[in-house]
Amino acid sequence: DIEAKIKQQEEIKAMLEKAKSEQYQKLAKIYEQMPPEEGGARLEQLDDETAAIILIAMKPRQAGKILANVNPQKAASISKKVVEIKEKLSN
Repeated sequence: DIEAKIKQQEEIKAMLEKAKSEQYQKLAKIYEQMPPEEGGARLEQLDDETAAIILIAMKPRQAGKILANVNPQKAASISKKVVEIKEKLSN
């Protein structure tokens, strides 16, 4: 359905705008400054969409270190959300 796809694209755009927003950029910097174990523990408590947006806003190396400290199932779920957001952006 075309309308559903358009709505989905708009939702993904909104998520990316959030990632680019000053608030999420500041939050990403805070996570980057944390020890990876602490960042992972905190990220685990967030919903997948919020966690994915924060990871997208972070430097890839730091995001990877933090994600390595998240429960494997939760990390997989967050990673899928990151991929979903990035794939939708490239379409």
